[in-house]
Amino acid sequence: MIVGSHPDDIELGMGGSIRKFADEGNIIIWVELTIGSYTDRSGKPVRTIEEVMGTKAKLQAMYGFKIYQNLFQETTKAEINKEVISSLQDLIIDHHVDEIYTHPEIDTYHQDHRICHQIVMAAARKYVHNIYCFESIFNICEGIIHPLLYIEISREQLDVKLQSLTLHKTEYEKFGTGKWLDNVETLSKMRGVQAGCLYAESFQILKEKR
Repeated sequence: MIVGSHPDDIELGMGGSIRKFADEGNIIIWVELTIGSYTDRSGKPVRTIEEVMGTKAKLQAMYGFKIYQNLFQETTKAEINKEVISSLQDLIIDHHVDEIYTHPEIDTYHQDHRICHQIVMAAARKYVHNIYCFESIFNICEGIIHPLLYIEISREQLDVKLQSLTLHKTEYEKFGTGKWLDNVETLSKMRGVQAGCLYAESFQILKEKR
């Protein structure tokens, strides 16, 4: 199970690894905390729900996830409450989830990311003993993770990640189109150097049962 705050967070954090998991025959459960659409400070729509929902079929084809669930929190206003924790917990129990990947606890970039982490930890506390935090190029300052796990990805799997980010038209344009993709690829190369391969994605281990 991978749990991200917004559409594009999951791909950005570990798109190459998800494609690798699917290639290896694993069942992928894709969960987004918020609806993903939002407005600017004046109330003008920036990313619409139509844009968000228009990506889902393409993403499923690219990543091979079997189950998709949105927890319907409002973007930028995610809350920790019994209902959202229970909804995620039901998914975990019903599908016998044994691994979860989500945002790190310390994230200086977005409040929804921090809330997402706390919801995951509350929902999984008794049920999942393998929990990891993915890395984003937007984790800044104290939000930079200290990797304890590296997953090698192929060039083809990295290309799926890069292509999937272009589906999120608003975010793709906001973060510099080709520059955004270059930054993502550079991080994958850097983690690959550290792991002794061409490309990799890195993770923080919160708990791991072997």
